[in-house]
Amino acid sequence: MAKLSRRCLPARLRLAACLLAVALMLAPLPVRAAWPFFEIANPGLIGYAYAAAAWGDVDGDGDLDVVIAGRPYGSGTGHTTRVYLNDGRGTFAASGIALPGYSSGAAAWGDYDGDGDLDLALCGQTDAGRATNVYRNTGATLEDSGANLVGVDGGSLAWGDADGDGDLDLLVTGCPDGTCSAPVSVVYPNQGGTFGEAVALPVQMGYSDAAWGDYDNDGDLDIAITGRLGGYVTPLLRNQGGLTFVDSGIRLFYDVSDGALAWGDHDGDGDLDLLLSGYNASLGGDYYCVYRNRGPTDYYLAATGFGAKGGSAAWGDYNNDGLPDFA
Repeated sequence: MAKLSRRCLPARLRLAACLLAVALMLAPLPVRAAWPFFEIANPGLIGYAYAAAAWGDVDGDGDLDVVIAGRPYGSGTGHTTRVYLNDGRGTFAASGIALPGYSSGAAAWGDYDGDGDLDLALCGQTDAGRATNVYRNTGATLEDSGANLVGVDGGSLAWGDADGDGDLDLLVTGCPDGTCSAPVSVVYPNQGGTFGEAVALPVQMGYSDAAWGDYDNDGDLDIAITGRLGGYVTPLLRNQGGLTFVDSGIRLFYDVSDGALAWGDHDGDGDLDLLLSGYNASLGGDYYCVYRNRGPTDYYLAATGFGAKGGSAAWGDYNNDGLPDFA
């Protein structure tokens, strides 16, 4: 049979071939097989209620340790804080570091004194009432820094260099009393290893979570915060420099209560998108929402699905495919 040239192909056949090529280009890539998670049989950890936890290499041996602050299940004890050291094989052992007990609060690691090891910020309920403290890593233990910080529970802690001077400042949000009638949202500037006077944010929110992130790509850290402000809202606070923050005016399509949030570049376009999870009254359940950054004044709802409330949120590439996953 004579070979048909491309020019001789009937018009309908050429059209069908073009449509097939377009369909193949638009077809989704094969889904990579799920990377299974498996439970470590005896990790050496116990269960906690009203808890906060944070990963950090406290002993500088190259693997991640964990601090947990809460109320141990079934122990009959109250507020408890324990640092568990990782042996590098998936097993943890209590470090023996003596810390006051905290619950219903938050925990965050950060090298606030710039000596090369991780220090620890804790807030929550203690036997002495609500407290917020920073514990300095001496290499052998964690000792109270003596910082004079507002005590809160039902809130969050986050380290970040808000003023661009090369050291870590501390963001604190939460409830200083049982009614949370006068919540606080403040930044404590780090002044060479001591903390200066609290800088109040334009919104004061309790039952809250907050995170640093440069959402407008201007080189300084902004803040996303979710919590109660009359109703439940999630404002984005823009850093104007000099520890001055303003409400960006950006409003998200859905707000949540008992929420958690995290910044991450969901779509790989070089700017920070926002993951938000909690109870959504409009949808009538616990949902997550991913909001895509379309510029310094515009976030739109890119994805939503069943989520959780009263927990935490985080981005990470767990299957090493170069794309951000979230939990």
